[in-house]
Amino acid sequence: MYSLNQEKPWYLTDEWYVTVEEFDAIRRMNFPKDFIDFFEIAFRTGLHEKDILNLKKENINLEKDEDNNIVSGRIYGNSIKFKTPINVKLDQKSLSILTKRMENTKIEFLFVNELNHPYSILYFQEYLSEIDCQILKPYFVNATKDINIQDYIEVNSAMSLALAELGQGIQGVNFKKQSFSDKIPGWMKIEVNPGKEKQSKLAQSGWFTNDLGEKLDKTEIGLLRTAMGILLLFIIYSSFSGLLNKQMEKKDNQAQESIASTNSQIQLASNDKTKIDSRTNDYTQMIQNLQDLNNRISEASKTRDSIPNLLNSIMYIIPENVQITSIQNTTGTHIVIEAQSNKYEQLGMFKAKLDTGMYLTNVISTSGQQSNNIIKVKIEGDLP
Repeated sequence: MYSLNQEKPWYLTDEWYVTVEEFDAIRRMNFPKDFIDFFEIAFRTGLHEKDILNLKKENINLEKDEDNNIVSGRIYGNSIKFKTPINVKLDQKSLSILTKRMENTKIEFLFVNELNHPYSILYFQEYLSEIDCQILKPYFVNATKDINIQDYIEVNSAMSLALAELGQGIQGVNFKKQSFSDKIPGWMKIEVNPGKEKQSKLAQSGWFTNDLGEKLDKTEIGLLRTAMGILLLFIIYSSFSGLLNKQMEKKDNQAQESIASTNSQIQLASNDKTKIDSRTNDYTQMIQNLQDLNNRISEASKTRDSIPNLLNSIMYIIPENVQITSIQNTTGTHIVIEAQSNKYEQLGMFKAKLDTGMYLTNVISTSGQQSNNIIKVKIEGDLP
């Protein structure tokens, strides 16, 4: 921080504090990247300028995940100015800056110029040469050149903490990451050891005390009753929830078992149906075979009885001079009769009686062949 006027206490004016907006404005200025990186590291880590300019690759400890990606890092070492250990955790911005510098610098130092020489503290004067700069110091310190200017720098951090405690300056600027305990209001914090005489302001006011030996007032009794009621309600709710959950799990298991048993019975019934259908097809085929056999037997029996009946009928209608030499059942009900006679009219009469007497149907005959005064004919027809 720099000032051109020391007429009034510097910590009573807000114009000397660097706000977040002002810091962003500095980032947007046309400064070299090395200067902006230096400024970022100083702003985010609070390290002394000598310690930053003398950072080496060995001072940066990087942690990687299983995929070899850098996830966090720390700065380890000893302060050149204060001779104290350095252990600073890097945020993502600082980690990104230092990681790139470790990759791009060819020597062990991280802040080097184009000739790979480490920067000196005079590096700032190159870019702030046209600005009259003075390091802030308390108004009660004599502005004498006999005092080392570095002594002012060493107390700046302590002065900032003191101003923050007094409530002066910009309260929103805080480089310390607040923990959960820092966010708890003061009236909710009590002393761990009630035996100590030192008590919180809330306890001293008489509104609240952490002495367990004192008698509880109405407010404390009401709070305890409320807390006990909430606790009892929570216990009852948890018990019923656990009981209902167990009952639901039991019913669900029973339903799953019933479904599995029903599916098993359905599968068995399906298998039985398949077997019954197979047996039914077999029985149907057997019945059909029996019917076909019965039809064939009936047809054969009918044909077998028809021929004797035909011979018996021919005995009464055959003329005297006609002689039957052969009777054949060639196919089905088809009958072939071979007859002979010495007269054509006798053979014609025999054919006519077979046809008109319905002893045969579809009666046909050959014209006849004569040999030695014997005429032979073949008469064909179907049994009615």
